[in-house]
Amino acid sequence: MNKYLISLDIGGTTFSLYLFDEKLNIIKKSPIDKIINYRNKDELLNGIEKHIISLLESSQITLNQILCLGISAPGPLDCKNGIILDTPNLIILKNTKIIKELERYFSFPIFLNNDANLFAFGEWYNYYNKKDIFVGITLGTGLGLGIIIDGKIFSGAHGMGAEYGISPYKDGVWEDVISIEGIENFIKRKKVNASSPKELHQLALKGEKDALEIWNDFGRSLGIFTSHILNLLDPSVVSFGGGLSKAYSCFEKSLIENLEKHSPTFKYNSPIITHSKNQLDSAHIGAARFALKSLPKK
Repeated sequence: MNKYLISLDIGGTTFSLYLFDEKLNIIKKSPIDKIINYRNKDELLNGIEKHIISLLESSQITLNQILCLGISAPGPLDCKNGIILDTPNLIILKNTKIIKELERYFSFPIFLNNDANLFAFGEWYNYYNKKDIFVGITLGTGLGLGIIIDGKIFSGAHGMGAEYGISPYKDGVWEDVISIEGIENFIKRKKVNASSPKELHQLALKGEKDALEIWNDFGRSLGIFTSHILNLLDPSVVSFGGGLSKAYSCFEKSLIENLEKHSPTFKYNSPIITHSKNQLDSAHIGAARFALKSLPKK
């Protein structure tokens, strides 16, 4: 009997599921659903359960063919005990024992890890698996950092490593500036005629001056942030994912200028600085591969 894996990627605003075979080939993708469609934790968990059942039924696969489920969620997390902790970017699931909750519906093993870790894991596996030190940075509702060293996720001594986005910066934290909220605050201060980063991106592509200035400021802050990571880890590759990475061409110039200014390893060793070709696929592949590798050895 063929066996399969499921991945669940939960972001600050949306969630989605993928179905994989044992060789990590993508079999089917669920529609992307909005978290705002659910009023509370129980409704959201019921929605996830229904999406999983629909995904399997449409693929004519039964529950007993599923090896495991890998969950990607914003931190901080207690991955060992399957708990989403006091995360600022997923209010509806704050302090939720998500593995225990989903075990009410399903009997297969379930594993949890940080969304930036799993984006980095999938991105490394897909495109850069010959590189020994890889960094993934997610730019979305929050600012995530994932580190892969010798093919393994670096999580620190207690599973909470690489949470640098919530470290102090100016009068707040890095995430206040390098995030969707940070871009929205730029928009308000500049009084630009845009209601979202997506609209700001479109204005910048048309050459609108204030939109270009906002993305330039964003790139400057991101360049300083990334220079810290380069100077600490000296990675071979840094790849940006998350929704804001779609505007990479608009902030790439100021990002690179600030890396040249603040990071000797960037200047002398020329690490690859890029953005993901398909960050959602990478997040799901990372979640599925992490779950598969977490299964007890037979």
